Amino acid sequence: MPGYAIPESWSSTRWIGSICYFGTALACLYWWLRDRSYLRSYPESSRLAPVLTCMELLLCLDMLFEWRLLAHSWFAELFLERNLYNGRRNLQLGLLSALALLLLLALRASYRHFRGRRGATLASSGLCLSLTLYAMEIISMHETDHALYHLVSGVMVIAYLWALSCALTFAGAMIEARSGRR
Repeated sequence: MPGYAIPESWSSTRWIGSICYFGTALACLYWWLRDRSYLRSYPESSRLAPVLTCMELLLCLDMLFEWRLLAHSWFAELFLERNLYNGRRNLQLGLLSALALLLLLALRASYRHFRGRRGATLASSGLCLSLTLYAMEIISMHETDHALYHLVSGVMVIAYLWALSCALTFAGAMIEARSGRR
């Protein structure tokens, strides 16, 4: 398949991302299964657990198939074909600025929507961070790439950020699964 490269080896960074997202998906699935009887009785209740489960599974699959890197390559090729590649910096700056604003707005909305549900707020915040990192890799501005892909003890910084976002989601899912409040 053109444009698709199967990685020949798995780095520690990729292992960490895969394990973190898989473990977080399992935690969200656990929460979802515990909530199933409650959701049948109260259909207006939060559907956060199934959404998080699906999103975390997709992020785990991305660690396996590296779709975000394929998306980055596709956009880079598009910019090269249209002779826009050298002028992409301003667009990248604008996209990263918009992404930062979206992250802040999403965190604020999460806090307001799930007021009083500490676990739901944590879990949704973790997903927001994961999706921001995902988009940052697709935008792939040189300076952010340099920071995200810098090695610390043989592991790229982005793996620590994936672990942090997964830890937030995992902790939030466990808090929600163990709480009786919905």
